[in-house]
Amino acid sequence: MEERLKVNYNHANFMDHSLRHQYLKAPKSGKSVEIPQYDYVAYTYKETSIYFKPNKVGIEGVLLLTDKRLYEERDFSILSVLV
Repeated sequence: MEERLKVNYNHANFMDHSLRHQYLKAPKSGKSVEIPQYDYVAYTYKETSIYFKPNKVGIEGVLLLTDKRLYEERDFSILSVLV
């Protein structure tokens, strides 16, 4: 647990881009998506997942746009700016 507390979750290297790429590809082929739930208290994935079949896929956040595969597979993207 102590090692997990040292991880910078706001860095692009932390993100599981391969898993997110699978999420973006599945709907385009008519498949459902399984999304694991993350436990922010224990810093691990929970044993439960959410399943759904989206029509369109978007991504939010500039860090997700750092991966070319994610950028190319999305239908749209949103960038939030707080001022």
